[in-house]
Amino acid sequence: MNKDKKIKEVKNEMENLKKDFDKNYLSLETKLKKLEKGTYEVGDDVNWCNFDWIVIKTIENEQKVVLMSKEVFEPITYSDNNSNDYSKSNVKEYLEECFINKLDKSKLVKMRTNYDEDKYVDSLVRIPTLREIEPLSIDQRECGKTYWTMTSSYASSADCAYAFVFYVDAYGHLNNWSVDDTYGVRPVITLRTSELLQLQNL
Repeated sequence: MNKDKKIKEVKNEMENLKKDFDKNYLSLETKLKKLEKGTYEVGDDVNWCNFDWIVIKTIENEQKVVLMSKEVFEPITYSDNNSNDYSKSNVKEYLEECFINKLDKSKLVKMRTNYDEDKYVDSLVRIPTLREIEPLSIDQRECGKTYWTMTSSYASSADCAYAFVFYVDAYGHLNNWSVDDTYGVRPVITLRTSELLQLQNL
């Protein structure tokens, strides 16, 4: 093997080692900050119940974190009855009757969510609202697939020939479309910070 080729290989090996070192160092630095503060920040990644999640909101006065799955599940119509009311949606039914069984329900914190003007819903698992998606960066919104939000678009379904709901497209952009279309579901949950820190072995 000639000298130049050998030098190139050694340099590449050193560069790869440096990347691994930097990655591990940053991981430890992030872990240390969480231990010192005892909390999480928006954008932090979390693994819980064998699913990867991203922190989309922190409720520091209550020591809670709101997580959104990094994976999109179950392409599904929002409604088969021209309704853009989340409380009557196929999405809610799927999350509360199917997806929730994949989680440790005893650790979930009940959420009361204002999903559309004066409408509220209590749930242990749901999808994101428009207000939760808007502050996130495109990188945090985007996950390669289109997914529903809880928030209806424009008039109520009773006043429209076609009911519309906001969704996030595969590139992280917000839009709206008819409830009889088929998009994915990106679950949202809330956990207590102390519980999460313990489960993450921090």
